[in-house]
Amino acid sequence: MQGTVCIIDSFTSAPFHGNPTAVCFANADTGSNEMQSIAAELNFPVTAFVFATEKKEEFRIRYFTRSTEIPACGHATLAASRAVFETALRGPVYFITVENIRIKAVWENEIVWLSYPVYSIKPYNPGNDLMKSLGLNSYLSAGICEQLETLFIELEDAKN
Repeated sequence: MQGTVCIIDSFTSAPFHGNPTAVCFANADTGSNEMQSIAAELNFPVTAFVFATEKKEEFRIRYFTRSTEIPACGHATLAASRAVFETALRGPVYFITVENIRIKAVWENEIVWLSYPVYSIKPYNPGNDLMKSLGLNSYLSAGICEQLETLFIELEDAKN
């Protein structure tokens, strides 16, 4: 693959803090196997691959962990937005996922705002074993989104 790779820390304003993501500006001919190999090599929790389209404000995006492709990733979309805004555009941009979900990103006062479609979330009880494995003592609410294959756990505070 030829392209640019950026490393972005999401959810922080300090370098080397937050949630790290590699963002790769890839070519249209970059295949799934190559993206998976790159993600494994980079060894970040998630690597976002961004592809330009005919519309300058629209990008295709794909997400890979070290071992598999996933349908969506909030912090990787945030990182990809930041990388696009830092290197190219300042107006609203749109990311189209592998499942054709359209995510709007806006840069405003040094903050990236993302607008996602609304998904249904079913209440979920994480259970003692899961809570222990996550190092959590308590939570306010928990729900599972089957479309995203994602469990959301709302904490009382970040130090929980």
